[in-house]
Amino acid sequence: MVYCGKCGQPNTDDSKFCTRCANPLTPQPPPQPQYQPPPPSYTPYAPPKKNNTTLIILVVVLIVILVIGGAYATWLVLREVDDLSDSEVTISITSNVGVTMELELEIEGVLVDSFTLAPGATYQNTFPFDPFSGSSNAFEVLVIRYEGNSIYNTYQGSIVMGQDGTFSCDISIYD
Repeated sequence: MVYCGKCGQPNTDDSKFCTRCANPLTPQPPPQPQYQPPPPSYTPYAPPKKNNTTLIILVVVLIVILVIGGAYATWLVLREVDDLSDSEVTISITSNVGVTMELELEIEGVLVDSFTLAPGATYQNTFPFDPFSGSSNAFEVLVIRYEGNSIYNTYQGSIVMGQDGTFSCDISIYD
């Protein structure tokens, strides 16, 4: 079937003129195909898939090393703390007065010794000491000087830790 280009009347395929308006009919050219680009002659680049197995193994190994290292460091610190909790303190008291004195020694508020100290003499003794006792007067040493039954004076010192890790307290008594 051929349609008239002027009036749109359908006509037979072999007609040369339109049966309604006598317009000359021209055969319709066959429809042209729509342009489609040819398929590529090469395969487009697609990056290779990455294998993350090596990265995952590396991360897991690093985490294991960090956990083991942290546990070892914690063990070292706790061992050092435990070693310090069983420490001793050396107390030295030197008399710089010209009379014999009756003295009492308190460490962290606890009476640990009573003794007599001659003029110019030095008293030295070692006592158990826990630097982690948590008491409010930790590291405090008090020497109480008596005359008769009355307190004549008190002398205070502090327990210090030396570079070698030992604890000591030195108190000099002056009038």
